[in-house]
This record gives sequence, C-alpha cells and structure tokens, in this order.
Amino acid sequence: MTDAQGARIQANCKIIWGDGDYDLDLETDDWVEYACAVKRDYGTSFGPLLTMTGLCHSAEQAWGELDRMLGVWARQMQSGQPMTKA
Repeated sequence: MTDAQGARIQANCKIIWGDGDYDLDLETDDWVEYACAVKRDYGTSFGPLLTMTGLCHSAEQAWGELDRMLGVWARQMQSGQPMTKA
C-alpha cells in the first residue's frame, strides 16, 4: 500500500464510520490469496471487523480492492442517498 493509498483509505473510513483510528490489515493463509480487513483501533484493543475484501491474487490487488470499495461507499455516504430502497 502506498502512503497516498493508505491516507485515502483512512479518510474514507472516517467518512463511513466516523472519526477515530482504524486498523488496516492484510491477511493471507497461503501466500497465494490475500484479503484486506478493517477494524477500529482503540489503542489497546481492536473492535469487531467492519469490512473485508474478497480474496485477491496479490497484496497490491487486495489493497486496491479495499481502496475501491471504501471509495464507492464513502461517495454514497456523502451523497445523502440511501444505499438501498425502502
């Protein structure tokens, strides 16, 4: 993850879930498939999982997918429109 990408992801987390610190984690079980996860960082502990990407074929692809997902979600939040129809 580049510095710019990390800053963008953190900014989008704040738009979606509010001010605070967020733990961004790259996970893999086999070094073949990767996923990124987001949790709130409380300093001495982490909150529950807020979102996670699907499996990706590289670390870069996983960070890119998280960046894309949160960007779409943040724009939706800023639009003021509901995400689903009532």
